[in-house]
Amino acid sequence: MAIDKTKLPEFLGFVACGNPHAHEYLEIMARVVYHADDAVDEPLTASERQELIARLLWAVFVELPRNRFHVEHGIVLAPLLSDVIVQWQKSDEWRTAEHADYARRVFGFVRRENMDSLVGAVAGIVGGRKHALAVAELVMDICHADGETVEEWIER
Repeated sequence: MAIDKTKLPEFLGFVACGNPHAHEYLEIMARVVYHADDAVDEPLTASERQELIARLLWAVFVELPRNRFHVEHGIVLAPLLSDVIVQWQKSDEWRTAEHADYARRVFGFVRRENMDSLVGAVAGIVGGRKHALAVAELVMDICHADGETVEEWIER
């Protein structure tokens, strides 16, 4: 989910629907995703990469287990997160693999942003179906507004 980091607090606040624990959960998860993405995509020195990984591990092993939303809903969200991780990994493989046909690349293009599904699930938990639908529209409007095409993504 690509979003301008300056818009992230307001966006997560809307998604969390006034639930401070859900808001904090989403903030932690966003940091984890940004750190993981940077560890893979950014040209970092060894010490910068170590610092980044240390912050990622801190968020996952120290902050997340203390978050009340995670404690209450983590078991339900775990299978969804498992799929998010698998699709994130496979999407890049499908983008670059010589054996991947165009249909597989298109699927990878869509699934690379699978973290959207966690945002939608949290919105549904805290605000119900109508709120989740509103969040889905907002995700499309602000997270996918860059207009990157499948072809541009493949060529990266």
